[in-house]
Amino acid sequence: MIIKVNSVQTQKSQDGNKVHNSQDDMDNEEKSIRIYADGVYDLLHLGHMKQLEQAKHVDKNVTLIVGVTGDNETRKFKGQIVQTLEERTETLKHIRWVDEIISPCPWVITPEFMEEHKIDYVAHDDIPYANNQKKKKKKKSKGKSFSFDEENEDIYAWLKRAGKFKATQRTEGHYNVVYILMN
Repeated sequence: MIIKVNSVQTQKSQDGNKVHNSQDDMDNEEKSIRIYADGVYDLLHLGHMKQLEQAKHVDKNVTLIVGVTGDNETRKFKGQIVQTLEERTETLKHIRWVDEIISPCPWVITPEFMEEHKIDYVAHDDIPYANNQKKKKKKKSKGKSFSFDEENEDIYAWLKRAGKFKATQRTEGHYNVVYILMN
């Protein structure tokens, strides 16, 4: 499911002149860069918000698409979650930098997914993120294949090699495990 959260509206000032352009007018004037940021976003905290803010500010005209991983995949690859997919998605709707939400999103981003959603770049921290599956796959994308070693390789490695990755910085000390262990 794709949820449109924020979109630029046409507004007029008191003298009748446009204050903000419509999205169509903006597309004609200057193309928006579509940045995708995915994650679990369980117990949304400052670290998540700073990551989304960084992704939104990769360029001056960014449409930020946020992918929220499904409950079953999250439990399988990352562990127990506190909030349901619906709760995590609803929380993200209230973040001002978020323009669109894909819920649930795939755990591994493919070229087809990028093309389907017209994504220009993926924004995530630069730490290698293994998939934790024990198979080696060769994925195909419209006649082109890309290697993905699901056990050992960073799930974002092919995007980095293709120049389609924008690194964000982690906010130290702001992880769910830290908050849970503090209580």
